[in-house]
Amino acid sequence: GLGLDDGLDRFRGSETYDVSMRCRAMWLVPVVLAFVSACAGSSPTPGTGTLTPSASTPQTSVDSTPQTSVEVDVCALVPLGDVQAHSPFTTPLVTAESQVSPTVCLYSNWHETAVPAPDPVSITMKVESFGSHADAMTAFHNSEQDSTNLGVSPQAIAGVGDVASAFPGGDEVSVQAVLGNRTIAVKLKGQWPDVSDGQKVPAGTALVKLMIARLP
Repeated sequence: GLGLDDGLDRFRGSETYDVSMRCRAMWLVPVVLAFVSACAGSSPTPGTGTLTPSASTPQTSVDSTPQTSVEVDVCALVPLGDVQAHSPFTTPLVTAESQVSPTVCLYSNWHETAVPAPDPVSITMKVESFGSHADAMTAFHNSEQDSTNLGVSPQAIAGVGDVASAFPGGDEVSVQAVLGNRTIAVKLKGQWPDVSDGQKVPAGTALVKLMIARLP
């Protein structure tokens, strides 16, 4: 069979190798810079010697939509005391704990490692980043459609982010908004019917506004 050394000898004696050697010799001759530039896919700018992309070089298209990819630590962005100040519940919230990732924070009247309180209440706050504003809007509209399919009609909220809606539902109520390529959501759960939609929606809206005001 053909050994590695035999293969290398044949390669070294091939026409391809001869061409390679000629190219190396040409590289040392200043007058053939244009040839080297052409091999590299570039051409010299007249009078400057600066290499610029050739006409066949693909150009990168840049999305003009502003992007925000910084991950937000929601528990740090909105401390427990600030959430308690807007809470509609009669039972005080006692803990704030990240869920799955720092972009989701659960504020509740029990500690996650302990047995839930007899009358559990909670406020969950979330910030999610998408690849573009269009993607964030798609996620928002999907939430609206899911709510409609469940028989709960979203209620538009004016003046919050780019667009916002409330999703009433008795024990569990949420408010969602879009800002740039982010969605911001607040879910309030518990004490229904003592704490009604009419109390939870304004509280959720205030917390969404607070997050938007503090987003980096």
